[in-house]
Amino acid sequence: MVALPMDRLTSAAYALQPGDRVDIITSLLFVDIDEEFQSALPNDIRIISVEAVENGGVRYNVLAPVDGRTDSLPVPLGNVGISQLPVIIAPSEDPRPRLVTQMTIQDALVVNVGDFPRNGRLFRASSASAPEAAPTPAPAPVGGTNATPTPLPPRPDIVAIAVSPQEAVVLAYYVEAKIPITFALRPANETGIASVRQVDLDYIMDQYRIVLPRKLPYSIEPAIRSIRQLVASNTISLRDTVTTPSTTP
Repeated sequence: MVALPMDRLTSAAYALQPGDRVDIITSLLFVDIDEEFQSALPNDIRIISVEAVENGGVRYNVLAPVDGRTDSLPVPLGNVGISQLPVIIAPSEDPRPRLVTQMTIQDALVVNVGDFPRNGRLFRASSASAPEAAPTPAPAPVGGTNATPTPLPPRPDIVAIAVSPQEAVVLAYYVEAKIPITFALRPANETGIASVRQVDLDYIMDQYRIVLPRKLPYSIEPAIRSIRQLVASNTISLRDTVTTPSTTP
């Protein structure tokens, strides 16, 4: 059994209850990295210039780093003595990660939602003793004063799931890596393992026959550069998770 974080979106709107069966869905962002440096590509390029000094010596100067990769382009100026011009091709933005979503674990048992009782006992054996007396209700307010409403308990933000030892290690890895985990609630009479494919942009385009829009010689103003986020307060980016204040009243 492992404990996993949950919220309103990943818990099917807090529908999870002890005894439910769930499928666990995870999403990963992939980027290309340098195998030796273990840093995101492209690498910084540092150009070394050689300068002659007195007494026949030379001096090496390390120039400021440049993002990109070395390449060559044909010279468009006609016959100038060279056919290829050395250049550095630099990216216009940070690398865009490639998103993959997959069904990681199927048919897992929900043991508990929220914290366990302080004594650690989730299930209590039935007792033949007399039932406890009901608590005495508070007296009604006098003089038409309004009673202070009882605050509602906070929503649970953790769920205990029964999984195999290997699945527990996989989920622990996802938690340490800050990978979002989504719980899909199964119907009460549905058990077993289903054949599910991982989903990426290629799958979406092929499965739903989405045609890439062609480039037009006109557009609208202002330009559309993003779509509405489902959860405005949680923006998942390549580098970290940015929390922004919600504008919804």
